[in-house]
Amino acid sequence: MDRNKNVLAKWFRNFSKNEGEGSSPLYAYLANRIAADDDLLALCMHAKPGQPVPNLLFAAVHYLLKSDSNHSLRDYYASLVPTPEDTKDSFASFKEFVFNITWKYEGF
Repeated sequence: MDRNKNVLAKWFRNFSKNEGEGSSPLYAYLANRIAADDDLLALCMHAKPGQPVPNLLFAAVHYLLKSDSNHSLRDYYASLVPTPEDTKDSFASFKEFVFNITWKYEGF
């Protein structure tokens, strides 16, 4: 399957609509923002073929946040804090966290 930025953007938009809406406002919002972000889409192109890229990215970030209690992104996750911050303010923290962890974890 041809996987380029346009295909990945479509996957993230579909994830937002089909997986995020109604169950996770944070993931719905982030998936739409990722779909329009060339830097994050370029990073996601490194995922192995056949991987569900949005699920992989969100699961990896959530897993790593559980062990990084000092990062501000944690404050947007209802599963990690009692009262999460407004989803609409989460994207900058999300992007910064993702690019910081790529330096820590080779092959992310």
